[in-house]
Amino acid sequence: MKITPEYRESALHRALELVDEGIIILDGDGKIVFANYAGRSIESIAIDEHAERFVLREYIEKILPANEKNRIFRENIFAVRKCGAVFPANLEVHRCSNGEHCTVIRVRDLSDAEEVRRLTADVAEAEEAVRVEISRFLHDEIAQLLAISANKLAESQRSASLSDVNKTIADAASYLDEAIKKIQRRTWELGSSIALDSGLSEALQDLLYEIVAREGIDTDFIDDGEDKPLNEHVKLALFQMARELFYNIIKHAQATQVNVVLEKEARFIRIIVEDNGKGFAHNNKMPSSGGGFGLATIERRLNSFDGEMKIKTERGKGTRVELYAPLHNGGANDHQSAYRR
Repeated sequence: MKITPEYRESALHRALELVDEGIIILDGDGKIVFANYAGRSIESIAIDEHAERFVLREYIEKILPANEKNRIFRENIFAVRKCGAVFPANLEVHRCSNGEHCTVIRVRDLSDAEEVRRLTADVAEAEEAVRVEISRFLHDEIAQLLAISANKLAESQRSASLSDVNKTIADAASYLDEAIKKIQRRTWELGSSIALDSGLSEALQDLLYEIVAREGIDTDFIDDGEDKPLNEHVKLALFQMARELFYNIIKHAQATQVNVVLEKEARFIRIIVEDNGKGFAHNNKMPSSGGGFGLATIERRLNSFDGEMKIKTERGKGTRVELYAPLHNGGANDHQSAYRR
C-alpha cells in the first residue's frame, strides 16, 4: 500500500484528536486550518482568571507579531472553554517559516497539576502545624510536669522525716503519671493509624469522646451497623477530617450538643457531624481550627478520591457537615444518586 501525503495528514489528524492537550494550527494569514477536539473547545484566553479575554488568534498576534518567525513562546495563562469553564493552562506557540508559514499552538490543561500542588502545599502546612502543636505541647505541658516532678524529688532529698520523703515522692509520682497520660492521649490523637486499629467506627467514637465530650459537651454517636469496606488511605483521611471537624466545634462553635452519624449510602460512606452551635456564614470562607488541614482542604482531599463535602449552616442555627467517600470497589454513578437527590 502506497502511503500518500494525504493519508499521512489524515492519520496525523485522527491521532491528534485523541490528545488531551489542545492543538491548533494557523496558516500564514492567521486562519485556523486544524484544531483537535480539545482545541475546538477553547473559546478564549486571558492572562489571569479575571482579566480581559482574547480570542486565541488575537492573543497570539498580540504576544508574537506576524513578522517574527521561527520563534517559540511559552506562557501560563487561563483558558475559557465554550461551556464557560475557566482553567489554568500552559500556552506554547511555535511560529515557523520552513517553506509554508504556519503557527502551531498547544494548550495544556494545568488543573490536575495545580490541584496536586495545592494538596502538597496543604499537607506541608498541616505537617508544620502538627510540629508546632507537638512542640508547644511538650514545652507548655510535659516539660512543666517533669520540672515539678524533679523539684519534688530534689525536695525529698532535703526532707528530715520519712513521712515527708514519702509525701514528696508520692507527689512526684502523681505528676509523672499525669505526664504519661497526657503523652498517651496526644499520641493516640496524632497517631491516626494506631487509633484505626479497632476500625473507623470505634475510632470515631473514641475521638468524639476524647476531643468533644471531655470539654463537657453532650455527644451522641450512631452507626447503622452496615458493612462499610474502605481503602486504608480513605479510612485514614476520614479519621483526620473528623478530628478537624471536632476541633473546629470546640474552638469556634460554642455548642452544647454534637451528634455524629456513620452510615452506608448506596456504595458510599457518609459521616454526618452536626452541632447546635453558633454556625457561620457559609461563603466558602470556612473557619479552620488553626491546627490541622482546615475545611477547605478537607473538601479538596475528598474530591481527590471522588468524595464530597456538603455544609449546611446559618448564624445562630448550628452547623451540619456531611462527608461522602467511596466504599472499596464503589462506583461514581452510585455516589451521584446517593446525595444529589
